[in-house]
Amino acid sequence: MEVDRIVRLVTETLPEVNDPPGIEYLNPDSSAYKINTLYHVSVPELHEQRLIELLSKQPELSQYDGGNASRSPSSSQSVRLKNFSDWILAQSRFRDPKEVVNQLETFVNQNTTTCTEVVVFWGIHPAEIVEVYNGIKLLPLESLAASVPKEDLIGVNRYVHPVDKSFSSSPRPRAALAREFEHSPILKVPGDSTKSGQDKSRQQLMEEIVHLLVVFDKTPVCKVAHWYQTEENTPLIGGVRAWSGISANLGSTLNKEIPQKKYEATSLQSFIKQYVELKPEIKDQLRTPLERLNSAMLWYSSGDVYNAAIDLRTAMESLLTYDLEHDAPIAFNIRLRGALLLGGEYNVKNWNYERFKLLYKICSHAVHKGKVKRTYSYTTLENVKERKSPHSVLAEGFELHTQLIEKIIEDGEFPDWDKLVLGITE
Repeated sequence: MEVDRIVRLVTETLPEVNDPPGIEYLNPDSSAYKINTLYHVSVPELHEQRLIELLSKQPELSQYDGGNASRSPSSSQSVRLKNFSDWILAQSRFRDPKEVVNQLETFVNQNTTTCTEVVVFWGIHPAEIVEVYNGIKLLPLESLAASVPKEDLIGVNRYVHPVDKSFSSSPRPRAALAREFEHSPILKVPGDSTKSGQDKSRQQLMEEIVHLLVVFDKTPVCKVAHWYQTEENTPLIGGVRAWSGISANLGSTLNKEIPQKKYEATSLQSFIKQYVELKPEIKDQLRTPLERLNSAMLWYSSGDVYNAAIDLRTAMESLLTYDLEHDAPIAFNIRLRGALLLGGEYNVKNWNYERFKLLYKICSHAVHKGKVKRTYSYTTLENVKERKSPHSVLAEGFELHTQLIEKIIEDGEFPDWDKLVLGITE
């Protein structure tokens, strides 16, 4: 590239460069304002065309005119020489034009950048950053680099005079999972349909870790947003250019403040590692029990016992009776298999058998009768008869279900149910 020639023209053009249109409506302290000033400018057409014409004579840049730039493994934007021109002029207002042009030359030649995938969720609030598995980190939301979606989620309005107050009723997440990876190729010539490389297995693992935290922390979570982020000064694709938000119909539940908690890194890492090392078919079989357990706990935290019971029933059936024929006695097998898998002395097994029996009864009432009773007869470990509310029984059910999942992950497999029922040990 003719770096010096480009720098001279940029230096001559800078006095004519102004803020992009509409910038006056944005909050100067927001990421939206910063990204707009770093990537967009207002410049007289004559001056702009002179720079675009010079850039068109640079083969390194002109080959991409009419092509695409991959913003993330899943999205892209069209590229014109004007995009390069705008970026150079916008960046040169804040730093040395030669530094800017040299960065662009390096970027185009390498055609790669470091990208961070971010999954934001409600439910926990880690006090510090913890690496949970092979570069995937659990971190407090506030420790993420500044971005438009982050500020939307924590309540920083992007406008000087707010015209969109929807953020005020959005979930208040306090946690995120993040991983860095090399993203390439970014720039593609016209007609090039090559997809940017991405590790789909790692992306799926991040989603699974969110649900594993439900078992580890004994609390429900809710995925709120997902995005890819690069350094703000990255040519053409810096910052966060697109993000997806997840809505949850749980009223004010997701707006509750969550106290910070310090996680013991070694035990969390060990738990995640045990899960990752499971055979693919075991992880596949655990997916529905994990997802439905979390869903049930979310409904429960919002006060909806009815929907919580329905989802917990699905979780139990998919965990304990997935191998049975459609006409098998499901209720009996759930309480028998559940009690035997948890183990313990005879009186403990018998007690858990009765707990699973009552739990499944309540869940079945929700499914088949559309409601649950106010109280149910219950027998304690000490063989004392009591009356319990469905709220307290479901709370025990969540504990039982998490213990079952922990046992399967710890064992590295589902049991041979026939051998377990018959008491055969090898």
